Amino acid sequence: MLKTLILVFTFITFCFSSWSCDEYLMQFGDKAEMTETEMTYHLYLSRQWLLRLLKMKKKGPAFLVKQIDGGIHGQDVEFWSGLPEYAEVIKGSELGVVRHYGPFAQEIVESKKLIAGSRPFIDPVAAHLRLHYEDLNGIFFTRKDFPAEKLWMGYDNATPYVDFLLPDDLEVIKLTDGNFLIPGPPRRA
Repeated sequence: MLKTLILVFTFITFCFSSWSCDEYLMQFGDKAEMTETEMTYHLYLSRQWLLRLLKMKKKGPAFLVKQIDGGIHGQDVEFWSGLPEYAEVIKGSELGVVRHYGPFAQEIVESKKLIAGSRPFIDPVAAHLRLHYEDLNGIFFTRKDFPAEKLWMGYDNATPYVDFLLPDDLEVIKLTDGNFLIPGPPRRA
């Protein structure tokens, strides 16, 4: 079992444990700080990815690139480019403590960096169809109180997670209820 830690990762302050970050901060006090240059660089990089996505949205709605028929017993898959109409940009700090689920929780703690997944945002709109938004890459997270089972990733309360706070000036994309994105490059396997 992982010990309770509080660390500053590449550009976001995290708390990893079965305790809440608030309880941890109240009990153990202050946290490490990163340099202003490091913070500025990573915020700039995320902002550039966000601006690219907003330019795409301004040019028009997301459009279908490719479709795969899953057959009578499978699931159809559509690959889209752009931002879905329902996506909105919000200030990450408005969300309070947020949570990133995934199998890389231990690696995140050890590397002191959030780790983007290799897949884009996938919207399971129906039992027979899922939409892949190929331009929506980066670090996905949810609200701390959002049930893991509703994330469509096969996660549950036993799935490793990292709780963290977002910097005041970081904008994120709200995709669906409980699904948020820090835009950035995908992880390459």
